[in-house]
Amino acid sequence: MQASILPKCPAKGIFYGQKTNTHDQPDLNIYMDTNINVTDLVALRNIINLAAERGAFKAEEMLEVGTVYTKLSNFLEAVITQAQTQEQTADDAETPQGE
Repeated sequence: MQASILPKCPAKGIFYGQKTNTHDQPDLNIYMDTNINVTDLVALRNIINLAAERGAFKAEEMLEVGTVYTKLSNFLEAVITQAQTQEQTADDAETPQGE
């Protein structure tokens, strides 16, 4: 890997993937954001959908892609429904009885 095509880590002044340890192994996790949230998963689902619409997958790959897409969609629906239920429950708990 050429250092010039890798993104540079601003904190350490080296390129991601640049060999930095005594075992000569690249350190790919230097200050990389590893957090993922529901918004990221929604974006991923949208990317899969867009790639499928544009014909990015071969016919023999479509079953696997479709399976992952369906699992991701079902997961997101469950998470969103649960969040809405919790929000409604919290709103109901804050509303005084008799109003």
